[in-house]
Amino acid sequence: MNKLVALIAVSTVTLASCSTSGGQMIDNGGLPAENITEEGQMIDNGGLPAENDSTALDGTKWELAKYNSTIDFENGRYYASAGCNGISGTYTTNNDKHMTFHDGMSTMMMCPDDVMKNEQGLQEFINSVQNYELKDGELTLSGEKLSFELTKAKNSSLTESEWELNSLLVNQWVVSHTEFANSKISFSKDGKVSGVAVCNNIMGTYTVDGNTIDISSLSSTRKGCLSDDANKYEAQIIETLEKVNTFDIERTSLQLKSEDEKYRINYSVK
Repeated sequence: MNKLVALIAVSTVTLASCSTSGGQMIDNGGLPAENITEEGQMIDNGGLPAENDSTALDGTKWELAKYNSTIDFENGRYYASAGCNGISGTYTTNNDKHMTFHDGMSTMMMCPDDVMKNEQGLQEFINSVQNYELKDGELTLSGEKLSFELTKAKNSSLTESEWELNSLLVNQWVVSHTEFANSKISFSKDGKVSGVAVCNNIMGTYTVDGNTIDISSLSSTRKGCLSDDANKYEAQIIETLEKVNTFDIERTSLQLKSEDEKYRINYSVK
């Protein structure tokens, strides 16, 4: 009889510990009490603290020198690039400085070998990140094997930089080609533009008003390039530069495009 009373008492205590204030029984799967809301809803957070703080990095932009790359954080998403393809997805952080990058997807342009090597390293590092720390204006991202310090990104100047060609919009396709290896452009403070299309030098004038640009009086030397591809891309580059009317500088990247976006060309700081 005493054993029966004791068993009933233990069962009552156990049921009470698994009940809400309203008397509803909850099976919490052995999770700590702090994983249960006041309404009795069970939260499975993978063993991490309940706090989620994705705002600490929101609106910041960083440079990662190791891979000659940048990472932007905006509204719970990240955007990364090593100068050719873009990598993007979502990220989460919490108050214990734990960090996870999710859903990493990349564009698939062919890029120079050194750039593609940086992109691969950047992607692998992003996937490995487990923790972050913001201190003294620097961001440290750490994984199981690697840890890097990132510095705040600064936009380059249109006139104080030499820009090398990354990609070109051709027939609605974004093209990055080995023929672009010597392609570059510079904008001087006195309104002159100069550079190399593919194998020929180009020169002309330009004016800027806000983010609008007008490149005019564009001419080039007349040397024949070594391949049909080179000749074709050179003509396309010159035509694009004559058609673009807006520009945007994002850290070390320059994009020139037409208002209807039928013409677009991308450069990065050399």
